[in-house]
Amino acid sequence: MALSKIYAKSPDPALEKIAKKQEYGQAQLARIAHVNEVIEHLTLTAYDDNTAALAADLVVGDLYITTGAGAAPLDAAGIVMQVV
Repeated sequence: MALSKIYAKSPDPALEKIAKKQEYGQAQLARIAHVNEVIEHLTLTAYDDNTAALAADLVVGDLYITTGAGAAPLDAAGIVMQVV
């Protein structure tokens, strides 16, 4: 099953309804942002290192995971890294 990010609509009838009830306040939008971050982490592409990630058109701030084929300390697969 493929995951895709969710986007708030403005105005969002569901969020407006919740806001009127004052059940969750502004937390609903924060939850959407959090879910999008989780989806991004679950769908990270693997690269050997920062150089390989940049060569694949990732930009500074993007996240990726290591393949395990990089030089130490990136010689373990699955390390979450941020492009610098």
